[in-house]
Amino acid sequence: MYWNGALLMESLLNFYYMYMAVYGWVVWRRGMNNKDHLPIISWSLKRHAVILLATSLASVVIGFVMTNYTHADFAYLDSFTTCFAVVTTYLVAKKVLENWLYWIVIDAASMYLYFEKGYYPTLVLFVFYTIMAAWGFKTWYEEYEQHQAKPLAQL
Repeated sequence: MYWNGALLMESLLNFYYMYMAVYGWVVWRRGMNNKDHLPIISWSLKRHAVILLATSLASVVIGFVMTNYTHADFAYLDSFTTCFAVVTTYLVAKKVLENWLYWIVIDAASMYLYFEKGYYPTLVLFVFYTIMAAWGFKTWYEEYEQHQAKPLAQL
């Protein structure tokens, strides 16, 4: 559907999702360094600023290439959603709390893209994804806060 609709980056993204699903499952199951589980972590604002800058730059470069050398529709928006989805999927695999905030923005941008392309069932799906991302952030934040408040003896 995405390839035929000239959303080339979106079509490639699904192959990445297959790989990351396996990677995330293995990491979450074993934890880092074979611990019992992988805890939810929070990254610094500085680290997120670097991610935002680097991913935005990659989006612009890929969008330029897609605009000038392919038949892609909405090349910059398609590149934005794809580049950020790639990075955010990695954040999910590492259980970085803020991944859910990234997903809310990505899903909102994707809803506009799918509306413009006339992919209404996919648009509805992304409304659901946005709600899930908000719920995911709330749930992970509560769990993160609980673990932060524990005395060292209980860790």
